[in-house]
Amino acid sequence: MSFLQLVANHYKDQLIAMVVDNAKIHRSPLIQDFIAKNGWILLIYLPPYSPDLNSIDRLWRWLKEMVIANWFHPTRSSIEEAMNSFLHIFLIFLKLRLNSFPFINNVY
Repeated sequence: MSFLQLVANHYKDQLIAMVVDNAKIHRSPLIQDFIAKNGWILLIYLPPYSPDLNSIDRLWRWLKEMVIANWFHPTRSSIEEAMNSFLHIFLIFLKLRLNSFPFINNVY
């Protein structure tokens, strides 16, 4: 609610379209009442199961492929090491990806 209020106050004179998933919180009566009272905010819901449209699902799939699927981790530290390696690779990927946009500067 506080995020929605912040966005509503900042962009009061503009139509706001927000793409959200189908989490229960996004469909709660509290949110629905707020949207009804603030007619310039439009929530666009992703289809109920849409992993190709939801970035976090792609990240989870990549994580499972790199760390979990077809890997045996005999100890907790082995899993932690694999996760740290994955996160390191992901951060490099993210930096390269973000730095490819000319309007984003100094991404670290």
